[in-house]
Amino acid sequence: MKVKEIKEILNHEIMPAKEAAKYLGFKSMSRLYKLVFDREIPFHKRPGKGIRGGSLWFIRAELDAWRDSGRREQFKKDAE
Repeated sequence: MKVKEIKEILNHEIMPAKEAAKYLGFKSMSRLYKLVFDREIPFHKRPGKGIRGGSLWFIRAELDAWRDSGRREQFKKDAE
């Protein structure tokens, strides 16, 4: 596989917080941030400068697994 192909795959598999919230069907970013704060959803944080640190990012396969796990009922409730 060429480097360009790998980058293209990763671009579709890795998403920022705003895109992840939309992908999961959340109406607001605050719900996603609450799940991150409570460490109830898989996420990654890029190191950054400043008080607040870096940005959050999510892997599509991890979100799919989280959504399909035993938390499905909670997910449906939260998405409403």
